[in-house]
Amino acid sequence: RENLEDQIDSIKVSFVDTITHENYSIHEAKKELNNRIKAFKKANKQEFDRIQMQKEICRENKKRITKLQKESEDIIDLDVGGTHHITTTRATLCRFKNSGLAAMFSGRHHMRYNKDRVFIDRDGDPFCKVISYLRTGELPIVNDKKQEHLFKEEMDFWQIPFNGEEEEEKISDTSLIPSFDSQWCAPTLQLELNQKVVKKNGPNHGIIFCSHPFDEEYNYVEFKVTIIQPARTKSHLFIGAVDRSKYRKEFLTSTFWRDSPCSFYWDVWNTKIIKTDENGQQAGVLSSYGCPCYENETKLAISFDPIEKTLSFYKNGFLQGTAFRGVDKGLYPSLDIWFESGSVELLSTSKPKSKTF
Repeated sequence: RENLEDQIDSIKVSFVDTITHENYSIHEAKKELNNRIKAFKKANKQEFDRIQMQKEICRENKKRITKLQKESEDIIDLDVGGTHHITTTRATLCRFKNSGLAAMFSGRHHMRYNKDRVFIDRDGDPFCKVISYLRTGELPIVNDKKQEHLFKEEMDFWQIPFNGEEEEEKISDTSLIPSFDSQWCAPTLQLELNQKVVKKNGPNHGIIFCSHPFDEEYNYVEFKVTIIQPARTKSHLFIGAVDRSKYRKEFLTSTFWRDSPCSFYWDVWNTKIIKTDENGQQAGVLSSYGCPCYENETKLAISFDPIEKTLSFYKNGFLQGTAFRGVDKGLYPSLDIWFESGSVELLSTSKPKSKTF
């Protein structure tokens, strides 16, 4: 009887061990399945984000191509009287908004063409003097009274006033020329040429800020990056915008993200965008942003949209897509340079042009 009870106890123990083992196996299988599901969802989201970004890049580049086409349409070739061929711009021809030329080239009227040139049935010499006047605002030099009479007659024909009798459309071309900020430049970097060029020579990286924050008027800045000697491991360049009020100057040579709070960076050579919160924690990382750089000389630019509150980047004139949303004005353009030796030149930027009457 005792032998039978021992056998029963042994069977019970074996049964419990088997159930426990199976439960553990099921638990581990469920855990692995959940991990695979999470990994799949993450990869699926990253692929979805990449596709959406590529769609946006296509849309923006389409807009850019359309703009370039429109700009090319504003270059106008003229055939004047069959004797003079002139190339000018629509803006020159429409300088005086109430003139006959402005009406003719307003886009509302049909024009005659001769071998892809707009044909104007007028005497070539006085008409060319009119175009010169429209370009420079200065009266042309005439050699005799006859030429003077023909010029005045041509001006009267096109109803173009002399000496600003009618106010013309003027273009404001004031430029905001930014510079790097010497007070916010890592000691591993050297500023030159009125703080427009920063040079690097050595293995240690360095961070630098521009002197003016992004706002409604200053919303685009371009850099020319020249690499003489790549880094011994791999070159990096982080370009973006940072809330400088949350930053400390001693962090200009730090290698930790926690020392770069409230930042929006594009890791150019790794095609990755990185955002940090006010504590320096990475709040978002997206791979496969933009096209990688292999050139020794590259033009990179940051574009801030104060209305949409977005931050975008350009490489050699081509938009790489919207990188960040919900970006407020007041952030400073910034660079974190990780190549061995080379330079970054800050190129001039212009305010949006506006018309005054």
